[in-house]
Amino acid sequence: MKNYILLVLLAFSAISASIAVNPIKEGNMISGHVIVKGTEENIPYATILIKETAQGTISNDVGQFEFKNLPAGKYTLKVSAVGYCTKEKVITVSQEFTAVVHFEMIEEAF
Repeated sequence: MKNYILLVLLAFSAISASIAVNPIKEGNMISGHVIVKGTEENIPYATILIKETAQGTISNDVGQFEFKNLPAGKYTLKVSAVGYCTKEKVITVSQEFTAVVHFEMIEEAF
């Protein structure tokens, strides 16, 4: 009985170690970052909109954002922030991998 318990514990530890080494690839997701072009500074609280679904979000205090549970396909992301020119990009979402996108925003001249 002791050998059986030891075998089960070793199996669980081996599974845990393999998960830590090989992270799960998450699909149906867009992850991104909004930065200033040239300086690479983060732009917090930028507005990101998916034009096809009207779904939106705001970048966090370090300029990162994400959309989860999106059907696979092409989407147009529109990013705007006060003091910067609005920018759009077409992104392809896959069931297998997270689509990663970076927006380099240009300061708007007034």
